[in-house]
Amino acid sequence: MGLNSRQLGGSRLDPDAKLYIATVQAALGATTIEAALPNATNPRKIISDFYIAEKDAARYSLHKAIFLPIYNNLAANAVDAITAASGTFAGTVTVASGYVQGDGLTGYFDVLQSPADLSMALTSQAMSYLTLSADLVGTRSVISGYESASANFDLFSSDTQTRFNINAGPALNANLTRLDQIGIFIGSRTPGNSSIYQRRSSFASLASTTPADTGTVSTQDINIMRSRFGGGSFYSNRQLGSYGIHDGLSAANAEGYSLNLKNLWESLTGLTLP
Repeated sequence: MGLNSRQLGGSRLDPDAKLYIATVQAALGATTIEAALPNATNPRKIISDFYIAEKDAARYSLHKAIFLPIYNNLAANAVDAITAASGTFAGTVTVASGYVQGDGLTGYFDVLQSPADLSMALTSQAMSYLTLSADLVGTRSVISGYESASANFDLFSSDTQTRFNINAGPALNANLTRLDQIGIFIGSRTPGNSSIYQRRSSFASLASTTPADTGTVSTQDINIMRSRFGGGSFYSNRQLGSYGIHDGLSAANAEGYSLNLKNLWESLTGLTLP
């Protein structure tokens, strides 16, 4: 029993990690989390180490919601790693070991909370995602909480750019080819700054600007793989291994978090960030 306890992380697991793991395990039912993550060695400890690293770096309190849709199980994929609450999937969504993927037509994930629900400040909001692929065609939001021209929350891409738009500030664009639109992306609004960051083999700041402190915080539910602006809905078909909502992340916090997330995702899935 003692050996088994040590192998599973035992009492050394971070308490917030334990709650997340227990909630995921309940969603998995008869399938153990070890069986759901066959390429991971001691997944409970890997997950716990992620929490500990975020807390040690004083970043954990900045995270509002983090989802790891890697379990090949929609119910387990819907669990928020920060609150252990669940969102909901709708439409056609493909699940795989390491990611989820919408169909570009109907599939999306509803966080069931808005930036306002999450008590986000006007000048301190961020969103992140890990993607193995770019959208096949057109402009598609990966994360969206659009409400109006003065209250939006969007991170999306087209053939030639990745775009971050929040509150009433002007859209911030990083001009990338479609093949470059993979890896970990973070759009972050902090007081006096808006930035887009990317991590693949290394971390980079793609674009930044000084925004006006105008607009309001969106009250629209945050959706993943779906946007609702311009009079219609637009859906993404990216392969997504993680997505998150955060208070504003400085460049240093974005760099540290993206590295910790990369290590977590790769260790749990056995895949490599493109």
